[in-house]
Amino acid sequence: MPDGNMRYSLFEAWLTNKQSAMMRYFKPEDEREQFDNKYMRFGSLVAKALEERPVPDWLNIPCRTKEGKELPLVYDVNEYRIIHEIEGFNIRGSIDTYSHDLHKFADHKSVMNPWTQKKTNDHKQLAYYSVLIEEANGWVDDECHIFCIPVACDDNDIMRLTGEPALAIPRIITKQERIEMKKLMVDTARDISTVYQSYLAGNIKL
Repeated sequence: MPDGNMRYSLFEAWLTNKQSAMMRYFKPEDEREQFDNKYMRFGSLVAKALEERPVPDWLNIPCRTKEGKELPLVYDVNEYRIIHEIEGFNIRGSIDTYSHDLHKFADHKSVMNPWTQKKTNDHKQLAYYSVLIEEANGWVDDECHIFCIPVACDDNDIMRLTGEPALAIPRIITKQERIEMKKLMVDTARDISTVYQSYLAGNIKL
């Protein structure tokens, strides 16, 4: 498969629309369509700031569940990168924040509207990362979170934090769900690899 690893973005794109995923990921990197807007740029700015220690004052905001329980906005490591072989395929993940001691993780989302519990429950990325952490480290906590960081456009159409606390939305991922997700990850990686080899052989045209 392209670059030898299956990233979550490729996994998600493949499940959504194979033809679109091939157009985006099979081409040489300098020929791929680039996506960029003010929301993505601000999200990248927040992601980079969250890697700093200490977290910059402008981003040092509380993080709470809807019940009011305080949680850390960041664990001990941000952008925790894993490349792990699962059944012959290299699976890659860049996890927004992870605790080595607790084996817990969370994904940061800079959002204008908080995610719902249903959207969090349906988000495959969390189960994907849960599988990857368990496979690489031997264990993962069943509970993870989406941390929704509130943002808005000001009167000058510039993205800013609202100043409100981040909302921590929990997600429980069971052992059975990880088993099912692992199978889906391996099946998808196998399908991508097969199609990519056919593309390289000239049997598939984009």
